[in-house]
Amino acid sequence: RQLFGAAPDVGFMAQNTQTLSGAGAVLPSAEVVFFTSTGDDALTLQDATRKGQVTTICHVTDGGSGTLTAGSSLHLAYSPTATTGIASIALANVNDWVDLMWTGYAYIPIRHGGTGVTITRVT
Repeated sequence: RQLFGAAPDVGFMAQNTQTLSGAGAVLPSAEVVFFTSTGDDALTLQDATRKGQVTTICHVTDGGSGTLTAGSSLHLAYSPTATTGIASIALANVNDWVDLMWTGYAYIPIRHGGTGVTITRVT
């Protein structure tokens, strides 16, 4: 996978893919999500079913931005032992992407790329 530049070409090796247009729920079983923004879209993600599961979200068509916001059913953190720490992750531009790994407590961003990815810490 690329650390910088275009979204990683991961669709060919993923068994569970999802295409999402606009605001909506990212399936916890999805390994790769191809996201088309249609405005300021809120994305949700439920807890995964197994520790170590990685979900890649790729912003493939730009009509706005998509934001994952930590809340009651979405736990975002900076380390594998934490349950909080990140308020939101935004994908503003086409080719922005983020890999999220489920720790059993929260999703942690393990890598990301693109020019419009913003990870906001809890203050």
